[in-house]
Amino acid sequence: AFNADGSRLATAGMNGIAHVWAVASGENVARLERDGSVRHIGAINCITFSPDGSHLITGGQGGNVIVWTFDDEQSGYVLEQTGAVSAVAFTSNNGGQWLATASHDHTVRIWPWDGERADYPVMLHHRGAVRSLTFSADGLSLASASDDKATAVWSWKDDKWRKVATLRHKAAVNGVSCSSDEVGQWLATASDDHSVQVWDVTSGRSLALLPHQDAVNVVAIRPYADELWLATASADRQTWLWQINPGQPL
Repeated sequence: AFNADGSRLATAGMNGIAHVWAVASGENVARLERDGSVRHIGAINCITFSPDGSHLITGGQGGNVIVWTFDDEQSGYVLEQTGAVSAVAFTSNNGGQWLATASHDHTVRIWPWDGERADYPVMLHHRGAVRSLTFSADGLSLASASDDKATAVWSWKDDKWRKVATLRHKAAVNGVSCSSDEVGQWLATASDDHSVQVWDVTSGRSLALLPHQDAVNVVAIRPYADELWLATASADRQTWLWQINPGQPL
């Protein structure tokens, strides 16, 4: 993961240790392994910087999220989860700044973030492990993909996160990506049912179904001019690049 200005890169792996690197020089500026009893047991699955780059958030297979500081003095504290953590992401909207964490315990937890700490999360529920999540560019919507064969779309309305749509596949959903336009109008979802679907978030309508030879693990979507570009990675050991015009049938 890169920080906002691209000057720092964070990496993490199976050994439960995170590193922060200076991109220009390649210097390892921080090694984040433990702070007293604060550490990951097992692999780190996901990683992100806070919006101002002062903190690094890591989510582990052992079922916890750690918020690290690393500039002058390294320290960390734990945000408890009850299952492996699969995704972490930040956003901001008119309700403030938020840290979202997705877990195999069937929940998405959205933590209010004050620039230093995250406390008292809002709990959003699925019926299966949550594999992936993404915020819209304006921070007002969140999509979460789950083993329950669905992607849930949540919106910030009346000072609450509310479910506004359920987008279904025929098998577990492994990945979700939101278009980077201002309102995040389109979503792409990747599934064990050997397909990627592209959705119009406003209507909940599936615009395209993109077949693969095996389970699809990762998807990324970006708008360009009047078209959508998608990259997909599948268990068939292939990566595909797709070009779609959302105004025309596929």
